[in-house]
Amino acid sequence: MKGLSELDFNLYATLGTHNYLAGHGISTELVAKHSEKDGNQGVVSAVDLINQGKIALVINTPFGRGAARDGRKIRTAAVARGVSCITTLPGLKAAVEGIRELRRGKLMARSIQDWHAS
Repeated sequence: MKGLSELDFNLYATLGTHNYLAGHGISTELVAKHSEKDGNQGVVSAVDLINQGKIALVINTPFGRGAARDGRKIRTAAVARGVSCITTLPGLKAAVEGIRELRRGKLMARSIQDWHAS
């Protein structure tokens, strides 16, 4: 997540992730879990932001039963809106490296065989 922050992405997170990242010096904007809305009109959830087209990339690595339910709703909204969704930390690391290289203009295509030969 630090890599995305360094690349000037605006980061949104639910409470647990928000607190964890803040403890590691990464600022995020707090959003509600979808399950926390319960008819509260003023509450904005991650699913709402995805459906409003305000999210370009979803990173969702849920742990626990409640997180899994919310995670499923987040991933479903992302797929429905054509938003890329990363579900593993190694996937996040690879995406950040790719975005960094793309911005540097140094992105080169290589076959998977070439990658594993290195």
